[in-house]
Amino acid sequence: MKKLLSIIILSFLYSNTVLATLYTNHYLDLKNNTNKETKEIREYTLKIALMGMANAYIHINHELKKIRNGDNFFCLPKNFPLNTKNITSIIDTQLKIDKNNGMDVSKWPVHVFLFEGLKQTFPCK
Repeated sequence: MKKLLSIIILSFLYSNTVLATLYTNHYLDLKNNTNKETKEIREYTLKIALMGMANAYIHINHELKKIRNGDNFFCLPKNFPLNTKNITSIIDTQLKIDKNNGMDVSKWPVHVFLFEGLKQTFPCK
C-alpha cells in the first residue's frame, strides 16, 4: 500500500511539473492570439506565469549570490520595474537572438529564454 501511495504521489507531482512548464509555442499563442473573448484570461495566465518565473529567478539569483562568493547571474538595476511588459520584452529579444542563431525555439520552455535574457540584458559589472 505504501508503494502504491508513493507512486500515486510521484505521478501527481510529475504531472503538475509538466503542466507548469510554459513552452514557447504556448507563450506566443497566449501573447499573440487576437480572440477578444479570451483576451482577459490569456493576459492573466501570461502575467501569472511570467511573474512567477521572474520572481523565482530573482530569488535564486539572490540565494546563489551567497554560494558563489558574491557573484550573481544577473544584476537588475535598483529601480527597474519588473512587470509583464518588461519580462515579455526580455523574452522576445532573447527568442529573436536565438532564432536568428538557428535555434528551434519552439522546443524550449520560455523560462530558458527569460533566464538567458536576464543574464544578457543585465550583466553584472
